[in-house]
Amino acid sequence: MVLHHVPSPADIFLDAAALMNNSGCFVISELCSHDQDWAKENCGDLWLGFEPEELTAWAAEAGLKAGEQLFIGLRNGFQVQVREFWKTTD
Repeated sequence: MVLHHVPSPADIFLDAAALMNNSGCFVISELCSHDQDWAKENCGDLWLGFEPEELTAWAAEAGLKAGEQLFIGLRNGFQVQVREFWKTTD
């Protein structure tokens, strides 16, 4: 749950992939896109969550393949995505 707090979240995928061994797994828990602008001022969010396709694209650019995914709806209106990405040799 840190991607929405960093200026360049795509870089996190590149950094993680560079540190991973082949067949390694990178697991992300992050907010889905939302329209709750108050989170920027009150929580320091730089981004209002991300579409699943954004994470998948950043992972692919870093040489990671998307695996399992889970979406969890919270009572406060946020939805969390838990995603796994694999470093493969193919």
